[in-house]
Amino acid sequence: MGIETPPPTSAPEIKVAGWLGYVQEAPAGSQYDDYLVLLPQGTGEFGLAGATPEIESQIVALHNQVEPGKYAHFWGVLRCGVQDYNGCQLSVDKFMIGIDTGSGPVEGWIGSVVSEDPDAPIDKAHMPTGESPWVFGYKPNDDAFVLAGSFPVQFGIASYIAEVGLPVYALKLIELRDSDKPIQIWGEMDCGGPDTNGCTIWVDRLEVAGTPMDPYQGWLTYTNTEYGFSFKYPPDWYLHPVVPTGDEGELPLMNFINLSKGELWLQIGYKYATEEGVLGTGVSAGDLIPRDPTYFLDQQIEKEWLVYNGGLKNIYYRVTTVDDLSFAGRLALTSEVDYETAVIAPESEFEVDLIISTFTLISQ
Repeated sequence: MGIETPPPTSAPEIKVAGWLGYVQEAPAGSQYDDYLVLLPQGTGEFGLAGATPEIESQIVALHNQVEPGKYAHFWGVLRCGVQDYNGCQLSVDKFMIGIDTGSGPVEGWIGSVVSEDPDAPIDKAHMPTGESPWVFGYKPNDDAFVLAGSFPVQFGIASYIAEVGLPVYALKLIELRDSDKPIQIWGEMDCGGPDTNGCTIWVDRLEVAGTPMDPYQGWLTYTNTEYGFSFKYPPDWYLHPVVPTGDEGELPLMNFINLSKGELWLQIGYKYATEEGVLGTGVSAGDLIPRDPTYFLDQQIEKEWLVYNGGLKNIYYRVTTVDDLSFAGRLALTSEVDYETAVIAPESEFEVDLIISTFTLISQ
């Protein structure tokens, strides 16, 4: 329980959206009737009042509730420098309890991205079952956006899904994690789901130090003028010389571009649709499992996992033809690693999906 303090001398207004907490009845003898306790504990405590008599009566009904019905998300305007608990009062426009969904715009909020405490409040009961926790490069409750200012309220944060079908800001948000860099974000917030304090901010615009962040900032570009295509790739991937067309047994091979990063090897095959050629015929030990397709040249491309002893060893991007060009790809572990124990991380799969999504056709 907080300690009542004199109200601040200034009276700034803070727009409150989706702040999570519970209403506590003030102790007997207090000059105030109740106050809001923000989560996680220690984020802040202040008085509150309904913007209408109906909302005020609903707030009174929240006094001293027990779990799980005690927590709610609140919207309204917070004013400090007033006569209320700890010198601030939230005028509540609306609140939502439990898994009721609330949403709204995020317009220029300032804060930072931090690694989330695995024990932070999260509605795990309503997570989808049977699905990987890493979805589109985003795992619920792995990051939090912390508002700057007197009340460090936390929300889940993730990239919106762009026209390429992937969350292009996901890697940038990971780079900003625990960097202490102040950022400014725009997008949409959804509350009532399985994320930090029950809310996720979907970022569709990101600025660092007042500069808009390009999702592909610092990436390099490979261009093949002979076949008429180009793509982007992160600077920590090393581009190897193109492997000349050869034969695998009696089967001609496609042309190749190879990129490597640490223990990973990405092979991208390409050819004219009228040319013969395969990506390769050898398959390592394991079981092939169909995966959701990823995005490539404005269409979807089929994808399969090769799983061995429960670990992901290879990812195959099946042959796709666009106009008169055919492409295929494979993400594999290098031969230097222990095949029994090494695995491809979900983050790496997402990064390669993002590389593949940048392919464009160019005039020859």
